[in-house]
Amino acid sequence: MNAKHVTFNMPVSLHHQLRVFVGSNKMSKFVCAAVQDKLAEERRGLRQAYMDAEKERKRKETLDEWKITEGEGWE
Repeated sequence: MNAKHVTFNMPVSLHHQLRVFVGSNKMSKFVCAAVQDKLAEERRGLRQAYMDAEKERKRKETLDEWKITEGEGWE
């Protein structure tokens, strides 16, 4: 596996919890798995937003097509 050494900050209390519950030697693997899960969740949300936007675009197109029926003579 290719790996990249990364330095980032986290609250001391969170780091302490990681050490206690995961162990110092397993923190990288745990953090990588957590980040992968969160990224997958973000991707799903973004995909859903794109799908919703597409539905809205199609709905607007349909409304625009039917706008002609709102004119006079259709009563």
